Amino acid sequence: MTKWTREKVSDYLEECKANERVIHLEREDLSWLDLQDLDFAGAKLQGANFQGSEIVRCDFRHSDLSGASLNETFAWRASFQGANLAGADFSGSRLKDTNLCDANLTGTNFDSVRLTLANFNAVKVEIGPQEVVMYHTGEGYVIHADGVCAGTLEDLLEAAKSGEKGRILPENPTREKALYLLAPYLEFCSKEYAAYLKVE
Repeated sequence: MTKWTREKVSDYLEECKANERVIHLEREDLSWLDLQDLDFAGAKLQGANFQGSEIVRCDFRHSDLSGASLNETFAWRASFQGANLAGADFSGSRLKDTNLCDANLTGTNFDSVRLTLANFNAVKVEIGPQEVVMYHTGEGYVIHADGVCAGTLEDLLEAAKSGEKGRILPENPTREKALYLLAPYLEFCSKEYAAYLKVE
């Protein structure tokens, strides 16, 4: 396994960008490094260890950080827009002016995280084969299931409670039934991230 330093990481990223190659750093140990201003956009970083690293102004847009360890990091002005953070661990980190718009936050651990002006405009969760995105608007939370608008979270909770069929997704009863089962979890997510969701 490579013993990574900032210089080695920077050189590798620049080489990949210059040759238009995908960045592969899956399960690599990038812990306790100064990684400020590095560009990891679109990188494959599943299971990578960033523990204790400074990721100030780093670009992780649309990267795959599923299962990655980002605990005890300092992520000032870092961007995780559209990134897959499913199962990632941010415990004990400081996220300041951090962009988490449209990131997949399924099972992401934010225990003891200090969030300052972090920008969430949506919470995306994946349950089995179904992807559900909740967008926070002035009207409340709007639900999209696999790209299809399914109304508001309030409507979903009411329909799930009454068991009313055909109210949310009349053209897809199977998906509607799955959403009804997800309703309590989506309600939990809406409360969990409410303080950080950006109202459009």
